[in-house]
Amino acid sequence: MAIQLGLTRNENEEDHILIHLETEDLLRLERIFKGMSHCLVEYTIPEILSLDKSQKFDLKLQNNNENIGLKQTRTDYFEWKQRSETWYIFRGIITEMYRNSRHEMFFELTKDIRNQDNIKIFIYWEK
Repeated sequence: MAIQLGLTRNENEEDHILIHLETEDLLRLERIFKGMSHCLVEYTIPEILSLDKSQKFDLKLQNNNENIGLKQTRTDYFEWKQRSETWYIFRGIITEMYRNSRHEMFFELTKDIRNQDNIKIFIYWEK
């Protein structure tokens, strides 16, 4: 498993996460933001890859927070862009329901992962 993770801050003081994936396994990233309540984002790759990459689409996310008892499935807005022949990128904004704070997350997938079945990506973050 090879992961490159970059964290940047834009002019609005919002944190941007860039994840470079080269793996067929489950991806687990923990403690990206320190001090944050424990949350979980989960989605299945094949469902995303079956969509037309020129279209915008909704992605179902499961948000768990044990500290406040928040557990629900919700849909956020994501968009595909083809950056090159090798890389596909989709981006979206994940809003924490209990804090009204927003994290814009950028994910990049290589074509190597596109032929795999039943791949799930788990992202844990704390703030």
